[in-house]
Amino acid sequence: MPSLVDGNPRVTVRRSLNYMMADPEGLKRHLAGALLLFVPVLGWVPAAGYPLRVICRVANGNESLPPWERFGDLAVKGFVFWLAWFTYNLPLALLNRIGGGGSLTSPTLLWSLLVYFLLPAGLILYLQTGSLLGLYRFDRHLELIRRNFRDYMVAWLVSMFAWTFGGFGMAAALNITRTRGSLLGLGAFLLAAFTLYWAVLATAHLFGVVAQRSTAQLPNLP
Repeated sequence: MPSLVDGNPRVTVRRSLNYMMADPEGLKRHLAGALLLFVPVLGWVPAAGYPLRVICRVANGNESLPPWERFGDLAVKGFVFWLAWFTYNLPLALLNRIGGGGSLTSPTLLWSLLVYFLLPAGLILYLQTGSLLGLYRFDRHLELIRRNFRDYMVAWLVSMFAWTFGGFGMAAALNITRTRGSLLGLGAFLLAAFTLYWAVLATAHLFGVVAQRSTAQLPNLP
């Protein structure tokens, strides 16, 4: 398994899209995460915590997917992800009242893009410091992005494309279920979940490289 420790690590899109298949256990561990997407709440929490563990692993120079173990830690990391997601999106309740949701310059769309842009930086700072305060130190978020601008932008753009592709897959699976029947729809959902979690793991690898490059550059939070 190649290591990120040697040399000067850079975000490499091809490696991030394929690294899970280089691990003999990668397909099985990837499939486990995809299946958890079918379990509301109880599955979504560890499924969200696992990519944060991947970020930590990649940042420490190990590109193999971690085993599904220490579920207490996965639950904590998953809770932190959903906490960040929920709190970052709280202003949307107000922006939705403003209207203009169909416009490319609508406040709702612009805020959603801002959330997608800042959330990975917040999660990286949380993982580096172990403090929930790291999720909300937006000055540190911008500093992290500035210091790693190229890699961060590559990771963000690829993650946006991957998540959009995965979202369309889920929408297509729902449409197949409605029009072609439940059995074919189940197969479509399995394929869509597999693709979506592939996007999750690729994104985690991309931002894991960013985390490795930023570890020595950002001081710990007080």
